[in-house]
Amino acid sequence: MFSHSLKIKISLIASTAVLLTSIILTLFSTQKLSNAMENSMYQRIGSISNTVSASIESWIASKHQILSSLAEQPMDEVVFVKQLTMAISAGNFSSIYAGLEDGTRIGSNGFTHFVNNYDPRKRPWYKAVKSSETLELIGPYQDVNTQEMTFTIARPVYNAGKILGVMGVDLKIKDLFSDVTSVKTGENSHIFLLNDKGEVIAHKQKGLIQKQISQLYDSFTQDKYQAALSENAYITLNSQHGKKIVHFQAIKDSSWVLGVEADQASELAEYWDIFYALIFISIVITLAAVVLVNWIVSILFRDLFSLQKALNDIANGDGDLTRRINIKSRDEVGLVAKDFNRFTDNVHNIIQHLGKVSQGVSSQADALSHSVIENRQHIQHQMLNTQEAANAVDSLNDSTQLISDNVENTSQQISSTLVLSEQGIVQMKSSQQSIKQLADKLSDANNVVTELNTQAQSIAGIVSTIDDIAEQTNLLALNAAIEAARAGEAGRGFAVVADEVRSLSSRTSDSTTEIQSMIGNVQQSSVKAAELMKDSANLATGSVNEADQAQKMIDGIMLAVQEIENMTQKISLATHDQFRVRDDINTRTINIRDLAGKLSEEAISTESQVDELNRLSSNLQRETSKFIV
Repeated sequence: MFSHSLKIKISLIASTAVLLTSIILTLFSTQKLSNAMENSMYQRIGSISNTVSASIESWIASKHQILSSLAEQPMDEVVFVKQLTMAISAGNFSSIYAGLEDGTRIGSNGFTHFVNNYDPRKRPWYKAVKSSETLELIGPYQDVNTQEMTFTIARPVYNAGKILGVMGVDLKIKDLFSDVTSVKTGENSHIFLLNDKGEVIAHKQKGLIQKQISQLYDSFTQDKYQAALSENAYITLNSQHGKKIVHFQAIKDSSWVLGVEADQASELAEYWDIFYALIFISIVITLAAVVLVNWIVSILFRDLFSLQKALNDIANGDGDLTRRINIKSRDEVGLVAKDFNRFTDNVHNIIQHLGKVSQGVSSQADALSHSVIENRQHIQHQMLNTQEAANAVDSLNDSTQLISDNVENTSQQISSTLVLSEQGIVQMKSSQQSIKQLADKLSDANNVVTELNTQAQSIAGIVSTIDDIAEQTNLLALNAAIEAARAGEAGRGFAVVADEVRSLSSRTSDSTTEIQSMIGNVQQSSVKAAELMKDSANLATGSVNEADQAQKMIDGIMLAVQEIENMTQKISLATHDQFRVRDDINTRTINIRDLAGKLSEEAISTESQVDELNRLSSNLQRETSKFIV
């Protein structure tokens, strides 16, 4: 917004600084003032609470004293009645009375006994004092006759250390409250009394009497009231008439609580008046500072404006470089003017030098133009030679490509041959492994057959042993039969058994003969099987050896094929190297051709630039001639 005016910028910065200082001081002052006024308000409310509480306590104490002086007098009827009459006037009591243990009621009108069935011993004030045997403050309560808030002070009457009865006085709350409200509490502020239940018993607004304190303020519960009373705190509460500062204080020797209510807006009205006055003063100081800063800056910038005018004359052309600024001060503006004069001296010298240089540049440009034309002709000749070399490289490319294709086909065929050879070797190795496994299995089978033959021989020995046992058994059975025949009739049963044993041994002998025949056949078969297996193992071993020879031959073939493949790869590598060399030659040839083309274009461009240089040199001579040097 003010990008073209340094004067306005400085004025704005200085004014802003003054404004910020004023704002900070105003906020600091108002904060201190707010704290001071708040503390003063709390002190004043506390002072009012203490003064009024002391006044109420003194008032109640004076009533206690009058009542105690009467209670300590002898109970003479005539004198006591006169004293009661005098006490009503002295203490400003609504009524004064006493009740005795026999039911007698004593008043200012004399002694009465059960008038209208009135028994003082049944009254609350009598019972309370009789129970505590001390002075009691009862109420306040609404009097049945006057309908006014009244409270009772009662104490026991003693004679020779024994309670004769209870004496009491009735007082109106309004009498006490009229004295209390005479204390100045401030604008829109007032005092009220509460009983031990938190009910209002005295207030300027009679409609609030006997209402709970929680009904006077928003969201103010009985618990909050008890907390504020116990902490002796100053609390801010919302009411129908705005925010109020409230303080509660218990009154000694009673169950009453004094409440002091101050209107927050009224208490802080003076603070807001001072706050607005400070803001007004800050604005006035800021405006005065703006005017003063503008006046000072105008004086300080007077030489700077002269410097600006001189620079403007030079910038608009036809500048007189021999002109200098008259320095009138030694401050920063004077230093700038001094530096401007020195700058003008330098520019003066530069313009003179530029005039000479522009003439030399013009001469050099003419010479350079002739050289550029000759170089362009040489470059065009070089481009023709480079094109012919590129055509020769293209022919070499075709021959090299044909060789590369043949080598590539050969390499592919060799690779296929190697793959098939490797597959054959793998298959031969697999067959060789199978034959070896077959030979191992035949060897194992031969061992099993041999073991079978051995087991058959063992069985034959066992069978021979059984046959011997059968022959022996047959002989024993024969001997037994002979002995049985000799015994005659007595050995007949034994002879039968001997015949059966001999029959069994004969059958056993026949069976062993058959087993031996079978074992012999098995032994012959196992011998033949072992011989056949041995021959098969020998054949398998021969097949393995032949497979090994065939593998060695294939390995030789593969080595030869691999050698051929290696040679083919070398040829392919050489061909690729030739391709790379060819590509490099081709690239370099193209680069040379492109470079020659660029040089030709640059020569043309240089020729144009030389013409432009001549034009600029002429313009430079024309511009420098505008200055007076």
